Amino acid sequence: MNELEQAYRDKIDFIRYDVTTKEGYCELALHGFTHVPAMMFIDRNGKTVFTAEEFIDKEPLRQRYEDLIKR
Repeated sequence: MNELEQAYRDKIDFIRYDVTTKEGYCELALHGFTHVPAMMFIDRNGKTVFTAEEFIDKEPLRQRYEDLIKR
């Protein structure tokens, strides 16, 4: 768990998949991802609000977390 996940763990549920396993790879493919790292943000209503297939720097990621919490 990284520093931001630690800071937001009481407000956001984080789920990680190991894409080197069959289960993890299937989850990656199920959501249409073709590259790693991959992220998907889903709001409390189950709507996908953001996806990325790239590394995101700490501060822009923190802002994404804040935006997700406000939804």
